[in-house]
Amino acid sequence: MKILMNLLILLLFLPCLTFAESKGQEKVGEVLGNDVYRSQITAQDGYKLHMELHSIFTRPVLKKYMEKYEEQIQPTQQEIDHFVAFYQKKHEEEIKGKKDQMVEEIEIIKNKLKNTTLSKEERENLEIDLMGKEMDLKGPGKSFAMFVLPHWKMQLHFYQNFGGGRILWQQRGIEAFDAMHTWLNTQEKNGKFSITDKKLRDAFYHYWTTMDHGAFITVDQQRINDEFLNPEWKLLK
Repeated sequence: MKILMNLLILLLFLPCLTFAESKGQEKVGEVLGNDVYRSQITAQDGYKLHMELHSIFTRPVLKKYMEKYEEQIQPTQQEIDHFVAFYQKKHEEEIKGKKDQMVEEIEIIKNKLKNTTLSKEERENLEIDLMGKEMDLKGPGKSFAMFVLPHWKMQLHFYQNFGGGRILWQQRGIEAFDAMHTWLNTQEKNGKFSITDKKLRDAFYHYWTTMDHGAFITVDQQRINDEFLNPEWKLLK
C-alpha cells in the first residue's frame, strides 16, 4: 500500500529528467512537449516499471501543477502551529503518569554513556535508544506536522477539484484515490503528457484500474468526512 506515497515523494524530489536524442529511437510518448523514447524506460514490468513511468510522465506535470497552486496546497504557519499544539496536548495526555519514569530511563542511559570502556557497538546502541526515548518524551512536534499536512492539503485539493470519489488509506495518510486518477486523465486529455504504447499506458494506470486495494479503499461518505475532509486536528476557519 506504499506505492503512491513513495511515488509522490520521488516525483517531487528527483532531479529533472533528461530527454534522449531522437535519432534512431522509438518514441513512446510525450511530456510537456518533450518526446519520450523507449530507451529511457529500463524496467520491464511490475512496481519498478510503474515508478519509472510516473517519474518520466507524471513528475514534470505534477511539479508544474503544484507550482501553479502552491498557495492552496502548502500548509500555512497557522495550520502548522495548530496541528503541533493539538498533537502536543494529545501527547501530554498520553504520557501523563509515565513522564517521571521516562525521564528516569533517559538519565540512566546518559549515565551509561559516560562509561569510557563501552565498545563502539554498545555506544551506538545506547545512543539510538536514547534518541528514541527522548522523542517519546518530547512528542511529535513540527516534523510530524510537515510529514502529514502537505500531503493532506495536496490530496484535499485533488478531492475538491477533481470529482471527489473514493479515498484510500496509505502509510502517510489518506489519498484522494479517484480524484488523483481523474487529475491524471485530465492532464492527459489536455496534452500535458501522452503514452502511445498501450502496454506502457496500462502499466501507468494499473494502480487505479486493475490493482486490488481491498479494505483500504472506501466510498463511505461519513468516514470520508470525519477522517479526511474534517479530521480532528483540522484548523477551523
